[in-house]
Amino acid sequence: ADEADKTDIHVNVFNGSERSTVHMRVDEGDWIEMRHVRRTDPGFEAVFKAEEAIDGKKWRDLPRPKASSHLWVARLPQGLKPGTRALHVRTVDMHDRTYESRRVIRITAGSD
Repeated sequence: ADEADKTDIHVNVFNGSERSTVHMRVDEGDWIEMRHVRRTDPGFEAVFKAEEAIDGKKWRDLPRPKASSHLWVARLPQGLKPGTRALHVRTVDMHDRTYESRRVIRITAGSD
């Protein structure tokens, strides 16, 4: 909880572009504008590394991670208390269509 405001949240927006806008909020807090970035998706990097480490796998390798053109990032807000929270994401595409999603996140009190 003490370091939540140093935690980056990455959002991979399917079919997003530089003309999309993306915002997030925690629970019913203020909407935070997210910044469009061109980098590899850390979630996909983790899956790639985990699969790469499996010995004797019998399936085709995943494609190597590469910079994504539809990734946004922002830091969690300050002052989040420990507990289960709802992370809401809202995006508006270049045609002014709005899409929303949410995910449950957990803010911990220490190193657990």
